[in-house]
Amino acid sequence: MKNIIKNVLLILASFSSAAYAGSQADTGGGGFLVAIFLGFCALIVLFQLVPAAILFVSLVRGMFTKRSKETPSTVKSINS
Repeated sequence: MKNIIKNVLLILASFSSAAYAGSQADTGGGGFLVAIFLGFCALIVLFQLVPAAILFVSLVRGMFTKRSKETPSTVKSINS
């Protein structure tokens, strides 16, 4: 009889640990390390946006500027 009670209490104790773990899951508190990690990810995105913005500005500038036409005399002088 003692073995049965002991086994039942052991089984109930193992099920209650899952209930304690489940109650902590929805608190939403991340902590300081989560904030540091998210800040680091934001810095990576920010540092990737700077070169992308420079390339985009140079692309738009290249689309709207007029090309200088080369005269045939300059082309002949380069080839000679």
